[in-house]
Amino acid sequence: MIGRIKKLFGSKKIVIYRKETGVHDKVNSNLPNTDSIKHVIYNNSFELSAEDLIAIKSIFKKNSKKILRRLDRPNYRLFAIKLNGVMAHFCLVVICREGDFFGMAHKDDLIIMNCNTLEKYRRKGLYKANLQYICSNWQFSKWAYINTRPENIFSQKGVESAGFERMGVYKYFQIARFNIHVRKCGD
Repeated sequence: MIGRIKKLFGSKKIVIYRKETGVHDKVNSNLPNTDSIKHVIYNNSFELSAEDLIAIKSIFKKNSKKILRRLDRPNYRLFAIKLNGVMAHFCLVVICREGDFFGMAHKDDLIIMNCNTLEKYRRKGLYKANLQYICSNWQFSKWAYINTRPENIFSQKGVESAGFERMGVYKYFQIARFNIHVRKCGD
């Protein structure tokens, strides 16, 4: 019961990063030269193959339907990396409207979210490679934003190695499904 109340009325923290878009980075990964790596951008869920849907469902389980519904919105894209034809990593990306992302983003800036690498492909640099690909190939705005939980050190290291700058910790309060934002950037 107490856990349910905390979930409804909770204080949350996230670490926010940003990176300039349209700047080409040299993309490095720890993959053997024999692996065939391909970047794919999906504009809606209908473009996903049956194998891609299985990969998404295996990671998100209960939330896979929510991810797929988001992908069908006009301002969402799924940036994926396929290794030898298999989806190994993906990030859901939102193309912002003015004031999105806690009031920091401008029109057409990117918010990168729900990044996941299938377990057997982890520690190969796919997270970093996809973040760099997203930022270097987006020409319509100046910034890409991403956030992580403060306790997710591996994600923070991946984001920083992809060239994102840490803006600080942002705190907000959640009451049921609504967020009350307390903008606090800086450590």
